[in-house]
Amino acid sequence: MVPSATTAPNDLWTADFKGQFRTGNGVYCYPLTIADQHTRFLLTCHGLLSTETLTAKPIFERTFRAYGLPRAIRTDNGMPFATTSLHGLSYQREWVDAARHRPSAHSSGPAAGERAHERMHRTLKRRAVKPVQRT
Repeated sequence: MVPSATTAPNDLWTADFKGQFRTGNGVYCYPLTIADQHTRFLLTCHGLLSTETLTAKPIFERTFRAYGLPRAIRTDNGMPFATTSLHGLSYQREWVDAARHRPSAHSSGPAAGERAHERMHRTLKRRAVKPVQRT
């Protein structure tokens, strides 16, 4: 079990998709966000065309190369982090766990890190997203 309190950067990262929205050309965008819970630093926010592991994996790899491997990553039960398969593990979660050689935090309720991540999403949306103007 990963504690909610951290003592140093890279103790705990949180990752989630910030919903979806349509871009100006009508294509859906799924922003993947990864944050360090100790520093509250947004490590990455990358718009993807889907929430599939195939599109998210390179973003995790790039973030690992830039900032190192965290002790744990906390995600919610949404796609692509959990499924209804055996043990609720998705390919994405299994790949991230294997990359770190340790289990990630996976919760069914709103842990402190997840609440902080959702607050960051609200701030990000308020400050960075503007309605698309039709031309």
